[in-house]
Amino acid sequence: MKGSKVSPFWLAVIVMVVAFLVYSNAFPPVLPTSLLIQYMIITLIGVLLFFSFDDKVWAEFNRPILAVLREDRLSAVRWAFLIVIPGIIGYTTYSMVKPNFDSPVELRQVHPAPPSSLKVFGKTYNLSTLENPVRTKVIEKLKSDPKAAKNLYNEAVTAGREKYYQNCFYCHGDLLDGDGPFAKGFNPLPANFQDVGTIAQLQEAFLFWRITTGGPGLPKEGTPWNSAMPVWHEMLDEDDVWNLITFLYDYVGQVPRMWDQEISAAVSGMKDQVLAARKNMSGEEIYKFRCEVCHGETGMGDGLAAEFMYPKPRDFSLGLFKYKTSPGTLPPRDEDLFNTIKHGLTGTGMPGWASLLKDKDIKKLIPIIKRFDTTATWSPDEADDESFDEDGHYLKDDFQIITDVEPLDGQVAYSEESVAKGKKAFKLCRECHGSEGRGNITSGKKLEDDWGYRLWPRDLTKPWTWRITQVEGKNSRDETIKRIYQRLSIGILGTPMPAHRAVEEGNKDPLNLEDRWHVANYVYSLREKSSPIGDGVIRAMKVSDALPDSIDDERWSQAEAETMRMVPNIIKDDRLFTPLSDAVTVRVIYNDDEIAFLLELNDRTDSRPGEKVATQIHDQSKKMYSDAFAMQFPKEGAFETRPVVSKPLYRHGDAKNNTSIWYWNAGRVEPPVPAKTVVFTASGPDKKLEPNTAATGVTASGLWKDGQWRVLMKRPRKASENSGEISFNEGQFTPVSFANWDGNNGEVGSRHTLTSWYWLLLPPELDAVKVYGVPAGVAIVFFILGLLLVRSQRRKG
Repeated sequence: MKGSKVSPFWLAVIVMVVAFLVYSNAFPPVLPTSLLIQYMIITLIGVLLFFSFDDKVWAEFNRPILAVLREDRLSAVRWAFLIVIPGIIGYTTYSMVKPNFDSPVELRQVHPAPPSSLKVFGKTYNLSTLENPVRTKVIEKLKSDPKAAKNLYNEAVTAGREKYYQNCFYCHGDLLDGDGPFAKGFNPLPANFQDVGTIAQLQEAFLFWRITTGGPGLPKEGTPWNSAMPVWHEMLDEDDVWNLITFLYDYVGQVPRMWDQEISAAVSGMKDQVLAARKNMSGEEIYKFRCEVCHGETGMGDGLAAEFMYPKPRDFSLGLFKYKTSPGTLPPRDEDLFNTIKHGLTGTGMPGWASLLKDKDIKKLIPIIKRFDTTATWSPDEADDESFDEDGHYLKDDFQIITDVEPLDGQVAYSEESVAKGKKAFKLCRECHGSEGRGNITSGKKLEDDWGYRLWPRDLTKPWTWRITQVEGKNSRDETIKRIYQRLSIGILGTPMPAHRAVEEGNKDPLNLEDRWHVANYVYSLREKSSPIGDGVIRAMKVSDALPDSIDDERWSQAEAETMRMVPNIIKDDRLFTPLSDAVTVRVIYNDDEIAFLLELNDRTDSRPGEKVATQIHDQSKKMYSDAFAMQFPKEGAFETRPVVSKPLYRHGDAKNNTSIWYWNAGRVEPPVPAKTVVFTASGPDKKLEPNTAATGVTASGLWKDGQWRVLMKRPRKASENSGEISFNEGQFTPVSFANWDGNNGEVGSRHTLTSWYWLLLPPELDAVKVYGVPAGVAIVFFILGLLLVRSQRRKG
């Protein structure tokens, strides 16, 4: 401690404060309180041992403490410590004994140790010696024929790219950053391959193991029950997997970990050449590398990833762009194209490219997009026939620059009064968007865009699906309302969404300026109709009387709502890629005897075959089935929360850890088939569901109204005898997941949406003596001990 101007005591205080900040903030997920307390106690013991090693330092350490205990001039400080320290100890005790409603911590190894060998594709692989055969061939060829080696490498990358965008990008994203269209419905999130802490730190044999065996192939410490990673050896062949791995490393500009330094140097050299070539790419090269896979070689929205996307990628050839700020039918401004590329379109497969493309690169793409147009949208009025090729593409670069902006004059402040007026004016929109804004068509008209693709009106209660909400540096409520107003005024070109401001001068506006602002305010308010995505715990509400028998019982509004993202089953064939449902909200009420679940899900159609409106607007390319819902729980003994969490695989469990599925089907209108409820036992994704006739007492009913299903399921809390079902006990965290079948979207069997595992908690009754009495008693004891300590020290002083 020599030379230090800070006394040992204050150094100890600084160490403890820094330790607390590190423990509580530097290790996500956040440490549980109990573990944080243990770490702080261990740190305190270490600090005291350190400063007590030398008698002089220890005496210096104690000097300010003894001064506070003994000296009259520090009496105010002394009393402050006598009150504050017991208070802190009492509060810490309260934190430890109070009921904990946070979900159990699931510690997970991101890169668990692989097995020594792997058996897939009818072969056994030694993972300690396995190398990528594609890379091996390329390295061998590189020595004798570099050009042939480059061609061989590019062929593998192209083949891998095709498999990635047909299978993987839905989760891992267009940018390979783990933020695909369905990524937010998974926990944990899909791997971010752009992160240098992922594949750049791994051998290719590790990726081969993870890809081929998927989530079910993980060891227990990898929490296989949470992983949505498909078992890809069931859907891809061996060459596909190695090409895919080669593509991943190529796209993110990384090399795998290799033990052979000579091979590693050769691979690194190839990587450096690839990155050098990408450093200053032209607009055409950027488009081919980043955009062609979705928008197609000629910009017609027919890239290899387009087949399973909804909505489809933009077709640039018609010169129609949905989201713009230029008035009427004018082409979009360059700023509109720039913002769309940079920030993406929420709720679609179009990502924001800001993390991978610089502004100057984005600007290079704008003339490329314009050149794909075959309708002379941007070409100068004086352009002659020789300025176009045989397909109608303008060959020069002197495109028109659109500068006009849809005016935002007369904005009406957001208020309850304006929202009420907007709701009244919204009647003009109800034929498409429904009376509650959920996108349920009431007109009976089947909607299509100018490309002939089926369209569904926007569900305005789900802000995460609104396309344009981001403007550079401007994301306030008022700015979002301005974007809504512009959509109302301009419409969405190429779709049935009309302009509500007259396009031609002198014509009457379908909706006057003031009413457009009122409607924009009302539409913004609709986001309040959907609960925000929750924290993963469904907290039930206890009542003393009988449970609700009706979905309209007012007590449901008092129960806490938990909203969960839903994703399509893209895990196992027969897969679904174009879902229409993306969230379910659940409320739970229970009493001493029973438990009831209310499931709320926005669905644009009452899909019961024979229902009039649903039949009128049904997509004839798909067969209509009945809407259905399901809840899944582990069987008794198939999960643990202590000492570590363990659950069945979340899609139908497995042979050792079965699950129970409560299934409700809405039935048919014509021919009449009543709704039905069945309890199934599931023993794995490849096994047929078996009805559990011993599981009695589950009842269900449902009602579709104004674009929303509300389904009520009830059961006694105690499981029926010999059923293998779980009982619902207070204080117990129980895994639960949900599924939905949208019959109008052709969903049946494995083609449906689902959630991952969430937690259900029936909060335990509060023990006031334990929760409040014990902490108060502990605080009083320490206060008395403090008084005794002060008394003894003052006598010595």
